[in-house]
Amino acid sequence: MAKKMSSKNKFSYEQAENIDAVFNYLSMVNKGLKNRHLSLGDDAQLLELALPEQVKLTIKAQVKSTKGSLGIELSWQMPEEELLPGGAVDQAATALTDDVKTQKKAEKKRLKAAEQALKLAEKNAAKAAKESKDAAKAAAEAAKKKDRAAPEKAVKRSVKVEKIVSKATKNQQSEQAKTQKKPKLEPVAAVQAE
Repeated sequence: MAKKMSSKNKFSYEQAENIDAVFNYLSMVNKGLKNRHLSLGDDAQLLELALPEQVKLTIKAQVKSTKGSLGIELSWQMPEEELLPGGAVDQAATALTDDVKTQKKAEKKRLKAAEQALKLAEKNAAKAAKESKDAAKAAAEAAKKKDRAAPEKAVKRSVKVEKIVSKATKNQQSEQAKTQKKPKLEPVAAVQAE
């Protein structure tokens, strides 16, 4: 079975078939002609033909010494409302293909940019996590040092307080001693000589 579809607006079929299969195939084509709509191909590549009321029918038959042939051709002009500006369906198909290619390129660029942004975000997140982990480790070490230093500082403060209290106590005792050693002065009565 040789079935060709070179683009979206072409279809070709060639197959050695028994006459009953050919009759069935031409019957399906006949039904499409009656409805003025033919669908040729398969789901992957389907050519849809909307037929106008007037078509040109060409039938050619030939018999040679070893081969016979019958060709049936239908042709028609596309209605103006179906023609695109510029007049060519091929140009529209090419433009559409180019547009699809441009969209695919743009999508690839957007995808690449998104992948790069994701990589950068992952890198920054990893860096932030490492910095956070390092900061937590440093804080824990500082807390340990602070906890070790706290009793030492308390002891030092306690010693300072004891020294101050001791000095104050000595000063107070010394003041008390000085006041106790002073002789009491009593007023002396002046003796008058006569």
